[in-house]
Amino acid sequence: SESKRLDSKATLATALFEGGLLNYKNKDFQSSIRRLKEYTTRFNNSKNAEARFLLANAYWKTKKHTQALEESLYLVKNNQASEFWDKACLLGFEWSRSLAMEATTLFFVEKYVKAKNDRQAYVMRQLGTRIYLGLQKYSDAIRHIESLIKMKYSSEARKIELYSNMLNILLRFGSSDSALSVADKLATMTTDSGILADALLIKAKNYHKKNNRAELIKIAKRITTIPSKLPKVTTAKATVLYLIASTSINQDFFDPVHSISLSDPIKHIEDRTKKLQNFFTVYKSVCEVGASSVCARSMTEFENVALKTLVNIDSVTINEDLDEQSVYSFNQRKKKSRDIVKSIINECYAKALALTLKGFSLPETTQEVLWRKGMDWNFEPISSSAGNGYIRWKMRGDRNNSDYLF
Repeated sequence: SESKRLDSKATLATALFEGGLLNYKNKDFQSSIRRLKEYTTRFNNSKNAEARFLLANAYWKTKKHTQALEESLYLVKNNQASEFWDKACLLGFEWSRSLAMEATTLFFVEKYVKAKNDRQAYVMRQLGTRIYLGLQKYSDAIRHIESLIKMKYSSEARKIELYSNMLNILLRFGSSDSALSVADKLATMTTDSGILADALLIKAKNYHKKNNRAELIKIAKRITTIPSKLPKVTTAKATVLYLIASTSINQDFFDPVHSISLSDPIKHIEDRTKKLQNFFTVYKSVCEVGASSVCARSMTEFENVALKTLVNIDSVTINEDLDEQSVYSFNQRKKKSRDIVKSIINECYAKALALTLKGFSLPETTQEVLWRKGMDWNFEPISSSAGNGYIRWKMRGDRNNSDYLF
């Protein structure tokens, strides 16, 4: 009869399940696999999820890793309401992780953290972040870091660390706006010297890009008060000051001048020299925070500024037919200005060379400084039909001769 057939089907289901369970408890995993596999194939009832969970474990214990993961994947995909779902997801995560199966590991991570927000989800998000970074899936890594920051298991110190990690990712692979947003948060949260310096430097670069000198100066005041001698912090301080220095000189400072158009040539020379001295004070501040490659770069750059200024000064002349006293006075005052500019050039070169020889310079700065070390500069102006004010140089016989300086 129909009832007898139903009873025999139920009896078989019970026999397979209970037999498979008993085999599992007795560590007879091969028999357990045979019974539970038949059970899950033929029956889909309330015990199916538990049977699959046991079957997955039996496969794993017999080193049938692929089949173990297949059963775990099936359970996690199709039986989320089961009491065994959490265990299957966590085991699948651990198993796939141990086998370095990144895609499968991430499947279990994403499934679990979508459903749960517990301590285990926190751990899985951390591992998921690392895997995504290794796969160069930076947006997914950022997504998990943002979730980790919001979870109750992150202390304030941990949040700062996570924001710092996010900032490093965004600086390399993300948008500048997103990096700036994170830097803003870090600047208000942390007292860690290195992290704070990084955050303030990013803000400073943004203000420099916008040509906002006032905000740059505010950042400089804050970053220079960070009590740290770490090279990283020193470089950040120097970079902010360099950004300020690089905005201090307008391009018209280098515009060529024609003596005939000047109502007071010597005033032009002395004004130009005074401005150069003021600019030099700003550039020297880059080096006052400590030795760094930024200082070497700053001095090398300003040396070029001073050289251009010297050319500009040398291009200013007066009519030699004027009275002798006027010509003499002009030449003396011009010489005084030239001496000031040459002194600045020497100081720039000396600072850049000293830092370069100690290893505090970037390759391009090192090349330029060492190239100049082998030169004998002639700062006396040319006066000929070919032109006025061009600088000449010649190779020095002894490249190590320290008489390079005036």
